[in-house]
Amino acid sequence: MLKHLYLFPDHPTMFEQNLSREGLSQEALMERDRLAALGEFTAMIVHEARNPLTTIELGLKHAKKILKSDTDLQRIALALSESQRLNQLLNELLDYAKPKPLNLSMTNVDAFLQTMLMQIQDLPEAVDRSIHYVNEAPAVEVMADINKLKQVFLNLFRNALEAIAAQESVNCLVKHSMPDGCVCISIRNAGKPIPSELLPHLGIPFYSTKPNGTGLGLAISKQIIITHGGSLKILSLAKETVVRIYLPIVDQCNIFYEHCNYPD
Repeated sequence: MLKHLYLFPDHPTMFEQNLSREGLSQEALMERDRLAALGEFTAMIVHEARNPLTTIELGLKHAKKILKSDTDLQRIALALSESQRLNQLLNELLDYAKPKPLNLSMTNVDAFLQTMLMQIQDLPEAVDRSIHYVNEAPAVEVMADINKLKQVFLNLFRNALEAIAAQESVNCLVKHSMPDGCVCISIRNAGKPIPSELLPHLGIPFYSTKPNGTGLGLAISKQIIITHGGSLKILSLAKETVVRIYLPIVDQCNIFYEHCNYPD
């Protein structure tokens, strides 16, 4: 049976308290308990690593102003690029191990995705590639942290675009199915299938099928969706890979289904 909560538009604090107290799925509870043990330790490590990294970056920027030869400047540029990559890795690690509370608001899924697709078209990964978008449920709304969801879909669309060849397209389909109490957003891309033995490991930090990947992008995306009461599933078929995101919906009676009955 679906559990549900009546929304209190004038009392967001009350709603958020109910969501945090009653709205965690078993999967979310397990994730929360595991991360609680690692969060403080990870935050300390990230803080200690950032201090010398900041000093290194300042030194490199100073050297860039002094050095004149092309060779020296190329080496400085490479070192700065690597330091920025390390800083990004530290940020992702902290985001995963010690996530911030959700800032929930009523969100129309179609409007959100339309805005996202406009931004994604300007990415380097989208050059000579396209996204075919179909929404069969344009009125569906969810309670969501907009910035967190942007992070999820930016990562997923980037992955899909990187996996296809020039002149190919990524397909995005939105479906709403009651009484499941959820909206399903599917992102499909053609390409080499992911071996079935690797699929269970996707979403685990530092496990990636990319040569230089950390796996943190997908791990953070999965975590964000779980904290929204939803689920992120990855299927790899003979000629395509499908990522399905399930999110609980707010129905026409202003009822929020805190967990949707998404398929296994």
